[in-house]
Amino acid sequence: MSNMSSASQTDVCISVDFGTTFTGVGWMFPTGLNPMFYVLPGESVTKKFPTILAKHEPKKWGLHCQNMEEEDKWRAFKLYLDQAQLRKAHECGVSWAPDSADKVLEIAEQYLRHLHDHIRRELPTMNRHGPMSLEGKSWSDCKIEFIFSVPTTWDWAQRAAFKEIVRKAGFGANFKKNDTILSIDMGGGTTDIAFVEVESLDPHKKVKLLQQVKGVDSGSMWIDKDFERFAADELGGSKDAQLKRISHEMSQGMVFQHKKLMFSKNHEEFFDSQFGKIAICTADALNDFLDSVQKQVDHVVLSGGLGGSEYMLTKLKGWVSGKGPHWIKGATVHVCPEPQLAVTYGLLYNCQKTILHTRIARVSIGVVPKGDAEGLPLGTEICWLLRRGQKRTTGQKYSKTFAKSIKSKGNPKWNVEVFRSDDDSRYLPNMTGAGVESIGVLSVEFTGNLKKRIFLLKSRKIEVPYEVNFQVDAVGDYRVDISGDHVNSLTLLDPIQVHDM
Repeated sequence: MSNMSSASQTDVCISVDFGTTFTGVGWMFPTGLNPMFYVLPGESVTKKFPTILAKHEPKKWGLHCQNMEEEDKWRAFKLYLDQAQLRKAHECGVSWAPDSADKVLEIAEQYLRHLHDHIRRELPTMNRHGPMSLEGKSWSDCKIEFIFSVPTTWDWAQRAAFKEIVRKAGFGANFKKNDTILSIDMGGGTTDIAFVEVESLDPHKKVKLLQQVKGVDSGSMWIDKDFERFAADELGGSKDAQLKRISHEMSQGMVFQHKKLMFSKNHEEFFDSQFGKIAICTADALNDFLDSVQKQVDHVVLSGGLGGSEYMLTKLKGWVSGKGPHWIKGATVHVCPEPQLAVTYGLLYNCQKTILHTRIARVSIGVVPKGDAEGLPLGTEICWLLRRGQKRTTGQKYSKTFAKSIKSKGNPKWNVEVFRSDDDSRYLPNMTGAGVESIGVLSVEFTGNLKKRIFLLKSRKIEVPYEVNFQVDAVGDYRVDISGDHVNSLTLLDPIQVHDM
């Protein structure tokens, strides 16, 4: 069973023999006259990975489960993808058979997701055939073909169900042009929710933001706080300073921080309160998304420190398929290979290739010309160059032409004041005052040649056009400057980082 393109278009071909007791993984680079075949090493004797999944420790699979008690692990679950075999096992009272067909699908998907993550992490680092064999491409840029073995006893419906499990586990789940992606970055103190669309894949990936990014104060830090309160209460010292300090140290200790990602049933209450906040914020964002964009969500991507939690992944998948609105059902849920470092890598990758080309402004920027050292009275009209909610591309310039009257004996200098507003663009103030903040002033003057021209013409005054330019770069730095044939801008507004732009 293959789920990619033909070999002539493929950088790496990976085979997966998903077996009842062991699973084998091999790969080849389908180029050259005599392509070589390689095995991704697993267990020392069979060179394969045990088809075993831990029941209560979500991070453990394969080799990590071999020394566990039998009652603590799932094995032989591939057999029960055949529902006839599952019914027979229930009739015979087989103790290790899962309770239902849905549970079997869940176990198989979890195991295959672990396998996919392992392949993605380990194969590019193999000593003999590392990144150079991929001609300088990263894993994300490679075209990869996965081929799975399936039992001859499976009928068409069983094969289709298995193919869906494989897809959900991440194999061959590449993004396509025009796919819509919901990104949920669950960090330490906040969770950010964004919708992007794949604009292009060749020669480089590019995405565009579809609506303003939303956020909620929820993340791993709040789980620490809940655990700290729980520990203080259990110690009987919620009001004792020393015991509160001990509780705080426990919440920040390596043992709890490690267990937080591994998760056990005893920690459900700490996770569920945070997931509830994230689910509400995500539902609100999805409703806004439907109103403004009216598209189905194809993929959900988890990142951030809390995004690496297996429990949060399970909760999110359940929410997407169950309680989530219909325009997200059917979406494939992904976890970044290194969720804690996703933003770090993303910033560097975007700096290199500018993946996120189209963004949406989260603030409005406007200007007001005024006399030299002149204070602006409240109610002065603002000319808005960029409005909140407006789409913008990296490096795009926003300009407005003004005209300045100068007299032969007048002051050749004046200022342009720059303002910002966080108000919704539908209710954006037209005047200075409430909801508007000054962020800088530019000093401008006419050139010496123009002053000579006015003197020679004996003109009482002359109208001189000039342009105010506003520009934002890829990382959110923006600058305002003045241009024109007869003006000098004495001061450029220093670049200011506004990453929410």
